[in-house]
Amino acid sequence: MALSASDAAELDLWADRPFLPDTPSDYDIQQWADVVETKLRDLDINPADWALGGLRILPLDGRLRTAMQEAVTTSGSSEKPGLSWTAFLERLRHEAAHLPRVGATGLSRFCENHPVLAVTAGAGLVAAGSAMVLPTAGLALAGAAGFGASGPVAGTLATTIQSAVYGAYTCGIFSVVQSFAMTATAASAPSVIAGAAAITGGSVIVKNTIDRLEEKD
Repeated sequence: MALSASDAAELDLWADRPFLPDTPSDYDIQQWADVVETKLRDLDINPADWALGGLRILPLDGRLRTAMQEAVTTSGSSEKPGLSWTAFLERLRHEAAHLPRVGATGLSRFCENHPVLAVTAGAGLVAAGSAMVLPTAGLALAGAAGFGASGPVAGTLATTIQSAVYGAYTCGIFSVVQSFAMTATAASAPSVIAGAAAITGGSVIVKNTIDRLEEKD
């Protein structure tokens, strides 16, 4: 049986109905569905009519409402939808994942339309940023351990390791670290900041692209 006039009016006038973004995530839809289910149970609406109830609760001027109206009416009639509540939510997730994103930034559109290029560019930024930042970070760590530009600093971990392990014949990892400390050049502060920004920006691009691909699956 279809929604009664009083139940339909109750849903239409529900003042604190849960908010659902125009392009919601699966999490948004699940949170929305949990609240809607509670309301439908409180009104003692037949579960067979929950899809129609859910349709009335969707934002009236939203694109999801339009897409779901078509899904409901093609699965039955406008008064008695053929979709079960589970099927309704599955279709809602599908429609949400495939609706064009209104107001998306140029970066979001690029990630969505060119995922391979976006991931490649993001990874390149991370690699470039790392090349700028890691030598400076490495020098800082080496210096803290006592590996100086002119050799091991007396009274530090470096000289302790040298005397206890290597003696007069320094080699292996010790020599590699000391050589790095003597020959590497720390990047300037602006370069370090730029490198950190490149790492952050590249990571955001890669994550953004992966998120878009997961939403479409």
